[in-house]
Amino acid sequence: MGSVVYVGPDRLASFVLGRSIFPDLISSAETRAEESGFLFHGRELWDGKLDETGRPICNGLIRDVVNWMRSRPIAGFDSPDGESPHPFEIFEAVLETLSPPDGDPLVLGPPRRVFIDDSRDIPTMRTPWEPEPVPVNLVAAGMRRILELTYLLVWTWYEQLQVARIKRTEVTKRLFILVDEPETHLHPRWQRAILPALVQVAKKLDADIEVQLFLTTHSPLVLASGETLVDAERDRLFHFDARDGAVVVDQLDWVKQGDAVGWLTSEVFGFTRGGSREGELAIR
Repeated sequence: MGSVVYVGPDRLASFVLGRSIFPDLISSAETRAEESGFLFHGRELWDGKLDETGRPICNGLIRDVVNWMRSRPIAGFDSPDGESPHPFEIFEAVLETLSPPDGDPLVLGPPRRVFIDDSRDIPTMRTPWEPEPVPVNLVAAGMRRILELTYLLVWTWYEQLQVARIKRTEVTKRLFILVDEPETHLHPRWQRAILPALVQVAKKLDADIEVQLFLTTHSPLVLASGETLVDAERDRLFHFDARDGAVVVDQLDWVKQGDAVGWLTSEVFGFTRGGSREGELAIR
């Protein structure tokens, strides 16, 4: 058993191993049910999520990142072993790992007030296209998605450490990462790099963590990028299809196709050529 992170095109969720609803009385802690998970709707991951009583159960990316950044001078942070790195250091390392290839890594700039009607300081991000750091909620869609993935990973792991510290239990170093269509909003160069980055990213949380990665994709570039990573004895490839009004799941053999066009013309995608549909029909 371990914590779970799910990132989809329009849904985000987290299950933090061991986290319970804080009781009004400490003595009743064992009688309270655990949260089944945290499902983030709309801007909740960015702005924070409240429970039904109005108590904050997640501060949100904007507040947490600013707080983590400003608390960096404090050596370490509360954790079961007292030796874990600061959460902002982890955030920076994860963000760098998930950055686009062949260029400068994604780096946060100083937070600042942006809006007249919003009193919060907003984290900023340095980009190659602007002379000044851009507020994170105004950067390109692909960067926002990477920020969401980075924050959800760090927040889930940090919450698990905090829960273990409060309960005085051993940290379970196991994490399940589910990413639905990681290629969404990403340039083809970034699509080709995102799977290797996801394989590496958990080690930025903890060098000893065990990870199981579940990935769905419609991108032949993502599949091509996995050819040097996949172990046919350990990993599995499944194909989802619709037949007779029902969803059918087939397990396929992992066969290297060489490049993205090879994957397009494999049984996974079923194309006969990598060119236009009109050209394909003309050749037929």
